[in-house]
Amino acid sequence: MKKKFWGIPVVLGISLVLAAGSSSNAAQQAKQTPAPEFALAVAESPQSSEPLSADELKELINNAENGSARAQYDLAEIYVKGHGIPQSDDEAVTWLRKAAEQGYVEAQRSLGAMYAAGRGVPQDHAEAVTWLRKAAEQGDARAQANLGAMYARGFGVPQNLTEALNLYRKAADQGDASGQMNLGGMYLNGIGVPQNLSEAVNWYRKAAEQGFPEAIKNLNIFDNRK
Repeated sequence: MKKKFWGIPVVLGISLVLAAGSSSNAAQQAKQTPAPEFALAVAESPQSSEPLSADELKELINNAENGSARAQYDLAEIYVKGHGIPQSDDEAVTWLRKAAEQGYVEAQRSLGAMYAAGRGVPQDHAEAVTWLRKAAEQGDARAQANLGAMYARGFGVPQNLTEALNLYRKAADQGDASGQMNLGGMYLNGIGVPQNLSEAVNWYRKAAEQGFPEAIKNLNIFDNRK
């Protein structure tokens, strides 16, 4: 039976889109797509909701300078957002690197995102892959999804859709919405796996239940084509 392809995009990472098609066409289109844009995942600490007081900021800086990886990561977040201090991607990268070099997984993932996006540093896909891999090997789901996007695009590594699929599955199994979205796309178009529309819908639905916009859109497209 001839495999049917659906005009539904596979989202790579956060806002990376690979047009659906045959696996060979998908690989070629991935090469031609603009550089990835990663969401900077440095907004997870309690400080993200409102600026710190002057005393709290002073204490945070002191802790960061004394080597606390968590404080370094939190300070990087504040620099990214410009909460209470002038926004500075350069400063954010400085503190992310200090935390990442201590093995702090969120900092490793975020430093990889900065390199992928070229924020605070010259864009460097190979360096992005280095840091995303460190975080992914610690089991970080978002890093696994973003590293999968790099493999799917061939940015910083030779393009490898099988490895992309493997990383998307690891992320999806941990509940990461972008990993679920991408895994659904692979099943939908039979890229790296036999085409399976039920599995595609299953993973799209999981991502949609988390409010992932592309998954919601894709489910609507799928339903309208039944």
